[in-house]
Amino acid sequence: MSEHYVVRRWRKPPLEFDGTILADVTSQEPGDRRWQEIRIYRTTRDRFVTESVGRSTLPGEHDFLHVNVLHNPRVVANALQQRSDGREYLTDLAVEALEMAAVTVPPIWTGTEAI
Repeated sequence: MSEHYVVRRWRKPPLEFDGTILADVTSQEPGDRRWQEIRIYRTTRDRFVTESVGRSTLPGEHDFLHVNVLHNPRVVANALQQRSDGREYLTDLAVEALEMAAVTVPPIWTGTEAI
């Protein structure tokens, strides 16, 4: 069943679409002041939306929002990559989200992609 979603974006208008949520994961533990959330959606127009949020409750810090709209399920993993010191990788949380989404849309993640 489709629902209406409004996804906040950094310095852009919110992204609104109808669809279903394929994955919703968080790294938050009790007492954390910083954590990450990842959501993967499938729109009714057969697009995929990835939402990565770096949350912070520390004074002077704000949430980091990263949203992608994708036309092919095979590139969802690429959209969730982190980049550091010239290398690209997936966090454990991103792999968890991809595995959850792949239950409904298998081409999203087979666990063998070379990232």
